[in-house]
Amino acid sequence: MKQLAFPRIKDDPSSCPLEMQTSEEKLFRVMAKGFYMKSTDEFNTIKISPQKNVILVVLAGRMDTGGAREAVKKFKKGVDKLKPGFVSIVDITTYIPVSEDVHAIFKNAIKYALEHKMSRVIRVVADTPMSKIGSVEFNRIAQELDYVAEQVNSLEEAKKMLGWS
Repeated sequence: MKQLAFPRIKDDPSSCPLEMQTSEEKLFRVMAKGFYMKSTDEFNTIKISPQKNVILVVLAGRMDTGGAREAVKKFKKGVDKLKPGFVSIVDITTYIPVSEDVHAIFKNAIKYALEHKMSRVIRVVADTPMSKIGSVEFNRIAQELDYVAEQVNSLEEAKKMLGWS
């Protein structure tokens, strides 16, 4: 049986009784309120909030090229529903970096977002070796595409940066 990586809650954050959720799951529930459009991959979530003009991407575990392509397809659909100046929050706290092929697919997605006037990227990273390696991977993409991503250590910090606290 595969163990799901945090912060993925199977179908809906509200489906788990609030008293049974960890503080991190409760925070994810608050962050995700008003978001929709989930990916079908059990390890990854993509949600958008047209009202807040934000896309939330949670990448968790390993991803092969097929999974990356599927996630990017959903990401692009989400970007298309947002207005120019939108913000991307990308949580890579439990993401495990893999191949150069996946790197190229993610680079394509970020290029698409920049072409659609993404104004800000907030990347959530953990103080773990894998998260730090993932951060290096995404920093390399940022350098290649000439944009800057702000890094925080929690979704709560990202929320505060956007004035949602």
